[in-house]
Amino acid sequence: MPAVKWMLLDRYDSVRHLENFNRPVVVAVAERDSIVLAHFGIALHESLHGTKRLMVIMGSDHNDWPLRTDAAWWRDATESFFSRSRLKWEKWENREGAGSSITEGMVLDPEQG
Repeated sequence: MPAVKWMLLDRYDSVRHLENFNRPVVVAVAERDSIVLAHFGIALHESLHGTKRLMVIMGSDHNDWPLRTDAAWWRDATESFFSRSRLKWEKWENREGAGSSITEGMVLDPEQG
């Protein structure tokens, strides 16, 4: 039993909350999650009826999974769901102040009307 169980007031019944959800869903699971065990995320994925994708972040725990992802991971996680929408991945240069950086993100595609 996870040590935080006594602190939780909400049971976070995601299966029930998403049972009638009809949009694409990515379920990201930290392989070694010590707070929300991986089998709960896998069960959530299995319960979904629409377009869905399960992504297990290998070797990660509850709080370190963001350190194991990068822009390529996020693009892979979301790109297939947005391929038919008005959203697309784009890179742009940020030239604020003394420095500049390349940023990636989802933007509206005006050609998709």
